[in-house]
Amino acid sequence: MAAEVDNQQYYHLEYLDFPEPPVQNSGSVTVTSLLSAVEKGERVDIPLPRHPRIGRKNYIFRYNPLHDLESLWWIAIYFLVNKEITCNNEEEPSSSDPDISWRATIEQRAHAEALFYHNQPRVNVMLAFGRDFEYIISTLSPSLQPIAFILDDVRKLLIGGYQRAERNPETIDHTAADGLHEYFITAFFEIAGDLADQSLVVHPFVDLPSTSMDHE
Repeated sequence: MAAEVDNQQYYHLEYLDFPEPPVQNSGSVTVTSLLSAVEKGERVDIPLPRHPRIGRKNYIFRYNPLHDLESLWWIAIYFLVNKEITCNNEEEPSSSDPDISWRATIEQRAHAEALFYHNQPRVNVMLAFGRDFEYIISTLSPSLQPIAFILDDVRKLLIGGYQRAERNPETIDHTAADGLHEYFITAFFEIAGDLADQSLVVHPFVDLPSTSMDHE
């Protein structure tokens, strides 16, 4: 399910930039002088930078074709993140092979649980300023990372589509996803080609081997 639909609210409305902190100069009040004034019980007035407030309008949430495309994207992410793979066409990996790194496997499981059992991690993945998906990619098997990069490109196009549509939410209609369908088809055909070149077996997570610490 699309992150916006889950919470019935828009996440890509335009915001004003936050003000930058002023550059301190020789004539500014210093931390030392402030602390000294506090000890003496004196008051020091510092002009804080004020920022214009945005009057947030309560838009009526509208379901649109972007949400359908995002739902397809999440199905692909489910099979990418919430499954393990076995590479049948590769030699038996060594214990140091990143494909079977226990740390990476544990991190991948943690991301899978967060994404598919909690709403906020999905929202974070779909925010323009978020880096969460990049971290998720880094925990995947190297055999899957090229596919993850393609899906990341699709994710960024989706976010761009949301930003375009939500510049004026009152005008969102059936054309909101125009221009994205062709790219989705192309991306998934590219993924299918990558998978056809490999001999991958996808299966549910298997139990991690117990360690001596588990029995203490």
